[in-house]
Amino acid sequence: MIKIESCSIDNLDSIMDMQNSVFESNKKTGKENWFIVTGKELLEEGLKNNELLILGAFCKDELTAFIAMSFGDSRNMFKELLNNGDKEFVYVKIIIVKEGYRGQGLQRTLLQALENEVLKNPQLKYMGAITHPDNIYSLRNFKAEGYEIKGKVIPDPKPGYPRVLLFKTLHNHN
Repeated sequence: MIKIESCSIDNLDSIMDMQNSVFESNKKTGKENWFIVTGKELLEEGLKNNELLILGAFCKDELTAFIAMSFGDSRNMFKELLNNGDKEFVYVKIIIVKEGYRGQGLQRTLLQALENEVLKNPQLKYMGAITHPDNIYSLRNFKAEGYEIKGKVIPDPKPGYPRVLLFKTLHNHN
């Protein structure tokens, strides 16, 4: 049975292991540009400063997947879509499902759990994410959760790492 819980600094080693494992796996299949590893220091700082929320999917005591969300649009990727600046906006920074747990709906479960957390704050009206344009699995899951493709990130967040913008107006603000 999978439980969704908030992650803390205590979970960062597992999160980093999962990121590195996915990156190495993608590298072997020629998809290394599908994923950019987020540094442990950035995650730790974000958690300490309450600028980041990480939810984990746990099976027994094992972290099987996680999603990280940051408040605002610090890189200005979504500025054309935001009417009132980024105070009403949250950004899905990372979402990873461990290889042995893929295909079980965990990515969508985490997106739903995150949205439920976001809806607790009535000031937040929009959610955004980016993903590689060839990542049909993530694109399908984001679309199924109501996100729309709104264009490409220009310039690439990292040279050679193209991304599409995904954007959603929360259902309590239609």
